[in-house]
Amino acid sequence: FRCARRDCCGTALVQRGVGPSWTSASQTTPEPPDLSGLGPLVRELHTPADAPDEADFCETELERLVLATRSERVDVWRSLPREAQRAVVGLVTARARHLQDERELDLSTEAARADLDGIFSTLTSFSKREQPGFVFGLMRSHSPVADSWWSDARRWWRTLADLAPDAPSLNPEKALDAFQEAASSGAEADTREARLLEVLEAGVTAEDPRLVTLVMDQGDILARRARFKRLRKAVRDALEADMASEQDLRTPGPADDWPLWELVRGKRAAIIGGDSREHARVRIQDAFELADTDWITTDHSRNLQTLRDAVEGGRYDLIIVLRRFIGHDVDRIVLPACKTAEVPWVSVDRGYGITQVQQAFERFLAD
Repeated sequence: FRCARRDCCGTALVQRGVGPSWTSASQTTPEPPDLSGLGPLVRELHTPADAPDEADFCETELERLVLATRSERVDVWRSLPREAQRAVVGLVTARARHLQDERELDLSTEAARADLDGIFSTLTSFSKREQPGFVFGLMRSHSPVADSWWSDARRWWRTLADLAPDAPSLNPEKALDAFQEAASSGAEADTREARLLEVLEAGVTAEDPRLVTLVMDQGDILARRARFKRLRKAVRDALEADMASEQDLRTPGPADDWPLWELVRGKRAAIIGGDSREHARVRIQDAFELADTDWITTDHSRNLQTLRDAVEGGRYDLIIVLRRFIGHDVDRIVLPACKTAEVPWVSVDRGYGITQVQQAFERFLAD
């Protein structure tokens, strides 16, 4: 049955207060997620930068994780959107597994065992109840996604830092940019020191090639704190490696009977890492008889995105990664493109000398 006067009937129903009260706008514009509590929560968890060498690290870390999983803290987790919940659970889980599997946490005491068991119990209960998404590490049989649980923790930390609207300094890229701006503008030492501390708090490691390059000429602030000890050593190691590489550039290329010539000679290659060194680029190209070689700097992510597009477009036959000069963004942006395009790549662990590059070829290209 259809009412011939359905339009007026509908109007009458609305006038009587009967009928839908929603509008199209209220249906298509969802409330933005509440992330207001994420910044303080992330700061409280503290950054998982390099695992420190201090003897009391395990005890301090265990206390921090116990505090982070108390009921009043977990109540804050519940107010977060699922993406943030999953990252929080992932961060705490990876750090707890780091203590359990990768550090010598003294579990001989009943209190320590109870603390660690309580952390995992809280994480498992929260995950079952709130269902934020799957996280590796909650089962004892799980292995880390990256090379270690500590690396997994740093990955989760970067996700949280990106989500936190009121904690921009926790974003590694933003923290590095802020320090670079302070260093290049000749800011006062106190300002540069504060920006450098923010970089480390954001989870950037002392050995990160971008950071090492930025602090090469910042000796006046590196000497200020014991916290910068690892960074001072990284700078010394980098300078020594550069000197060794410069000397090794004088080394002759491979012998005539080198078995990998057919995989290298005449290839179009890209070298990724650090600042462009024209004399080194020419020497590597000549030593390995490459047809053409570009040196791609890693100071901007857009350079890596351009390189990724060039690899996928068939511009290069071979990629040479200078591992000491790159960050994890190369692994994330460029190397998947190499796999997709079936372009071989080699990783040079230290420096850019002829011997080091040849060893990388032999390690990655040999059958």
